[in-house]
Amino acid sequence: MREWAVGFIGGVLASFARLALEELAFLGNLSSLSRIGVFTDTMQRLFGATVLTGPTGWMWAIVTHSLILGVVGLIFAMLVERRVLWMGLGLGLALWLLMNIILPPLGVFPAVWNVGAQTVIFSLASDLLYGVILAAIVLLYRHQPVTIH
Repeated sequence: MREWAVGFIGGVLASFARLALEELAFLGNLSSLSRIGVFTDTMQRLFGATVLTGPTGWMWAIVTHSLILGVVGLIFAMLVERRVLWMGLGLGLALWLLMNIILPPLGVFPAVWNVGAQTVIFSLASDLLYGVILAAIVLLYRHQPVTIH
């Protein structure tokens, strides 16, 4: 399998872990942010589609979320050559900053700090989790040791 394909698949798999953490925190009232809800609202705003409600909207949100983060994984796998998980943590932090500093003023996503400290913590944790899982998948594919130092 090509490295870019591993990056894409790793990005999609890591996106599911990210999504699961955020949605479980939302369902458990530990966070007031539903990533599926944010993506559904964003797609409705961008495309004006009233079809994107209920289960259909949720499925489109999950697919869109996974494809976007699959492409991020593809790019990550092509650019990263080091054998450490710090690169994945850096990617997770960069995604969190992008989603919360660059995109909110553009009206794409709401800023996470407007909805409480616990939401900020779970949002950051889910993005860091995404980066670490993606880095681990890419490194394991390369048969390189997964190290932190």
